[in-house]
Amino acid sequence: MKKMLEVQRRDQKLEIADLESIIFALEAQLDAKIERAKADAEKITVLEAQIAGQQEKIVDAEARLSERQTFFDELKASLTSTTMGQKAPSKRNSSKKTQIEEPETPEFPFE
Repeated sequence: MKKMLEVQRRDQKLEIADLESIIFALEAQLDAKIERAKADAEKITVLEAQIAGQQEKIVDAEARLSERQTFFDELKASLTSTTMGQKAPSKRNSSKKTQIEEPETPEFPFE
């Protein structure tokens, strides 16, 4: 009976040792995953800050684009309204008006 009791205690001690080693391994894995989760959370925070900065840049760029588009539309409207009211001078007439009338041969002083 004593031998059976000793065998049972030895088996229980071995089983407890096996369970403890499994628990230690699981705790080590849990600690590693917690550390990885903390590192990932820090990366997420950094990336969110970068995203916020990029979104601000996008908003600024869209505002500038809108201003430029408004300016372009106003310029286009003013150009079309001034050219619609006036007839465009033909090349023949415009070239004659812009040319300075000079003699074809230069005049040289006589000495």
